[in-house]
Amino acid sequence: MKRVKGLLLSTIAFTLLGVQAQPLEIGLNQIVKSLSPNTNISVMVYDLHTQRPIYQYHPHQRLTAASTMKLWTSVASLLALTPEFELKTELWMSGSMKHHTWYGDVWLVFEGDPSFSTQALKHLLKQLHQKGIDRIQGRWYVVAAPLANDQYGPGWMWDELPACYAAPLSRLMLDENCFKVHILPPRIGHRPRLEPSAPSFIQWQNRLVRRPQCSASDLPFQVKPKGFKRYEWSGCIASNQANLSIAIPEPFDWVSYQILKQLKILKIQGVHRIHLRQHRPSLISLNRVAVHHSSLKTWLKPMLTDSNNVYASQLFLHMGFQRWRNKNTWARSAKTVQSILKSHQIDAPKMIDGSGLSRLNHASASDLFKLLYRVINVPEWSSQMIPALAQLGRSGTLSAYRVNVPDGVEVLGKTGSMQGVSNIAGMIYADHSARYLYAILLEGGLSQHEHQKRIHAIEHFLDHLIQSLSF
Repeated sequence: MKRVKGLLLSTIAFTLLGVQAQPLEIGLNQIVKSLSPNTNISVMVYDLHTQRPIYQYHPHQRLTAASTMKLWTSVASLLALTPEFELKTELWMSGSMKHHTWYGDVWLVFEGDPSFSTQALKHLLKQLHQKGIDRIQGRWYVVAAPLANDQYGPGWMWDELPACYAAPLSRLMLDENCFKVHILPPRIGHRPRLEPSAPSFIQWQNRLVRRPQCSASDLPFQVKPKGFKRYEWSGCIASNQANLSIAIPEPFDWVSYQILKQLKILKIQGVHRIHLRQHRPSLISLNRVAVHHSSLKTWLKPMLTDSNNVYASQLFLHMGFQRWRNKNTWARSAKTVQSILKSHQIDAPKMIDGSGLSRLNHASASDLFKLLYRVINVPEWSSQMIPALAQLGRSGTLSAYRVNVPDGVEVLGKTGSMQGVSNIAGMIYADHSARYLYAILLEGGLSQHEHQKRIHAIEHFLDHLIQSLSF
C-alpha cells in the first residue's frame, strides 16, 4: 500500500496532463509524503495564466473545513446583504425630564452588531449625562429579539465553549461576549491569582500551576465549564502568559452588569435592575437619544484576516433570519446560505455554521479553488474580500508563517485551524496581478507535535511552490 501511495505521489500532479513529472511536483510530492501516514490530504494549485492546475493531490476529497468556511460566508453575505448592510444599537427613551430626573423608561435596543464594545456602550450612555440626567425614575429595558433557536451551533465542542472563539451568539453582543482575565504571579506556596474583568456571577475554581516553562510532565492548561456560570482552571501556564479572553456564558447577565457599572460611573441613579424584552413599543411613543452602527464592509477584515468567529456567525444567522424571522434555526440558516450560493452557480460544500467552528463542516481543495476563482473574477466580491485576506508573514492568522517571499510577490490567504486540522487557501500575486490559486487541507493527529508538523509542511509547500514558479 505504501509503495502504491509513493507511486501516486510521484506522478499525480501531471498524470491528467500527460506531462512528465518536473522538479516542482517532485518537490511538492516529497513534502506531502513527509506527513504522517494517517494524515488526510487535499491539495490543489492552479495557474491563472494557463488556466489549468499545476499540482493536485486528492483535490476532491472533502475534509473538515474549519475557518476556510468563512470564505463562503463572506460571498453569501455580499450577495444577500450587500456591503452596506448595517446593524445598530440604539438608545431610546419615553417620558419627560424634571429637575435632572427622567420620569419614564429607557430602551437599549440590540440588533447583534458584532463590533459593539464597552467603549461604544459608554458613548451611548454618556448622552444621558450630557442631557443633565442624574436619576431615572422608571424601568430600563434591554431589547433583543431571538436570532436563532440556540446560542451555539451544531457540532460545536462542549469543551471549547469557554473559549472566546466559541462565545454564545445572539442579538445581545458586547465585547464579542467575552471578557479578559489577567493571570497574576503567585505568592510563594500559592496558586497563580486570577483577576477577571467579569461580574461576580462568574464562579472560579483555580487549580492552576505557573512555571517559567511548562514541561511534558505538566498537565496542559485548560478551562472547563463546570455547570452554568462556573469554570475550572487547571494545568500548567507559562510565565509569559498573562492575559486570556474567556466567553461569557449568558449575554444578558453580561450586558446588564456593564450597563449598571457604567451608570454608576456616570453617577446616574435610580436603575437597580435591567429588564429583558424581545420587542420595543411603538416608535411613536419613543425618542431616539443615540445610536451606534457598523456595516458589513467593516466586518470582512476581522472575519478573514483575524478569523473572527463571532462576525462570521452573526452574518450567517442574519441571512437565515431575513428569510425565516422568528422561526430561524442554525439548520435553516445553513439552508438559506447554501440556497444563496447555488442561485449564483456556486457549489456549496457541507455547511453547518458560518464560522467553521463545527466539525461537521466539510470542503475539498477543489471546492475552495472554485470559490476563489469566482471571487477574483467578480469585481463586486474581489474588491471587498481580497483586501480583507491575511498576508503571508505579515498580518492576521498568517503573520507567524515563515516563508521566503520574493520582492514583488504577495501571498494572501485564509487559514482554517482546529485540533487535528490545518488548512489554508488563497492566491499568489505578482506585480499586483493574481497569478496562482492554492488550497491545502490537512487533517490528522490531534497532538501539538502533529499540529506543528502540519504547519511546517504548509510552510515548506508554499516556500517550494513560490521558489519554483515563474513570475
